[in-house]
Amino acid sequence: SMVPFMGIYAFLCYHVVADLQSKIEIERDELLIAERSGEDEVDSTGSPAFGAFATDDEDGGTEVEADEEEMDAATAAAHADEMHALVAKYKKMDKDNWGRQDRYAFALFDEYDQAPMDMLTSDEDLQRLPREPWPLLDLVESMIIRMRCTRWMDSNQAARLLQLLQDENEARAANADDDIRVCACFAQLLLERGQRDAALEWSEKGLALEPELVENKGFVPMLLYLKALNMFQRGQVLAAQHSLAQLDGKLDKKSWIHHYILFKSNILRKELAGSSLEKDAYITAEVPAGDSHQLVVPTLTGNLISWDWACSKHDVQFTAIFRPANGSDIVMISSIDRHMAEDGPSVGSFESPAAGDLIFEWDNRYSFLRSKQVVYRVSQVAMSDFEDASG
Repeated sequence: SMVPFMGIYAFLCYHVVADLQSKIEIERDELLIAERSGEDEVDSTGSPAFGAFATDDEDGGTEVEADEEEMDAATAAAHADEMHALVAKYKKMDKDNWGRQDRYAFALFDEYDQAPMDMLTSDEDLQRLPREPWPLLDLVESMIIRMRCTRWMDSNQAARLLQLLQDENEARAANADDDIRVCACFAQLLLERGQRDAALEWSEKGLALEPELVENKGFVPMLLYLKALNMFQRGQVLAAQHSLAQLDGKLDKKSWIHHYILFKSNILRKELAGSSLEKDAYITAEVPAGDSHQLVVPTLTGNLISWDWACSKHDVQFTAIFRPANGSDIVMISSIDRHMAEDGPSVGSFESPAAGDLIFEWDNRYSFLRSKQVVYRVSQVAMSDFEDASG
């Protein structure tokens, strides 16, 4: 019916409003006390972040607008209780064919039902919960990943939402299971808005949490998918394929996000299949046993050379050096000892300080019995063209 899901979504909205308005009211009380006591300096920097949102004005500056109608904490808490009761009513119905979103709503309801809003800080209550309920994260996750309604937010609203989430995360005790969800929210929203570098940083940060996770809720494959999509958008086909290959071994049908990841990753696979290695200027080279394969790329001052490559099986050594045309000293750019196939693609770039040759070498001299195969791509643009395109 989707009513339970919308009910729990409204419950989270009101819960978050109650939390934020409570902070605002505390700050206002502190300001009032300070004014009455004659104190001139009171830190109120938190108020705009919670009680207003920034919008771009016509002159390109930023102004702060107060919300037209403010709901106080008590009213928001009362509405949250109403939505909680609504979900409870539906949960008691004699019905066994609830949709996936409603089943999620009931599971989330159970977490909050064990700890009423006015008891969330009780040590005894928190000890019997599998996790401390976090309304803002549950809400933001629903907005970004489940409903994807943040696609229609303006940049200021999206930035404010992520800032609220980050501020609360920094104030809470470290919890890898919640932290990886935060990373997934950031990576998804930033990638939607074309901020690929920042999105990739959040993806990598989340993936680094895998050894610390207590529960498998599907966010490792989610981040691998987002990393694969990020690499594909950059034109790094090998890196995208590698992330998808890693994803295959980590999918879990029990996680709520399994269907979403499976659907989106299959679409990406089809796009990758349509973007063949030949089409994207990838070259396959055989590195003979006991020998090496070398590529020389002439370049000019200021040119930007980018490359990515992967070993199909086993391992191979790799070096990239710059040899200036004026005869000055050779510059070592990259040196990789025994790069394994399972490590995925190696990616690099170099801005040429002068005219000369960039020399790539895949070295297999240490292996006398087995040849190796590498797939690589090297591209070169004048730095002025690159700056025009990125600007």
